[in-house]
Amino acid sequence: MTYGYCRVSTLDQNNDKFQSEILKYCNNKDLGKVVWIEEKISGKKDWKNRQLGNLIHNICKEGDHIVCSELSRISRSVPQIWEIISVCQSKNITLHFLKQNLIIKKDNDITTKVMLNTFSMISELEREFISLRTKESLMVKK
Repeated sequence: MTYGYCRVSTLDQNNDKFQSEILKYCNNKDLGKVVWIEEKISGKKDWKNRQLGNLIHNICKEGDHIVCSELSRISRSVPQIWEIISVCQSKNITLHFLKQNLIIKKDNDITTKVMLNTFSMISELEREFISLRTKESLMVKK
């Protein structure tokens, strides 16, 4: 089974762009029908308490695929990203991240591991910068 995972952070955002990208990718890779898992929640929230946690722990079976537009959609925390990947690898669930052009399988080579570390750190840094900008904006408004 193939699952398209889409997450946005705020209620006024939508997943249409992500769904379009994921559908195109899945069609090109012959991954079959896509079942959508969507949520509107901060990437800071623990992944196990989101729909992503339910998907990985309760819905996905061995051999399934989770396709996501980019790594930062599953989490903006390096430890959480690695935890998600570890759980998926132990269950033989393949992760696809379109923006980074990464496919994470049960076993990966050293190049994939280095790329994952790099992209995970970038996602976490982006989260920190967003937080700083928000705090600065609030200070200016006060």
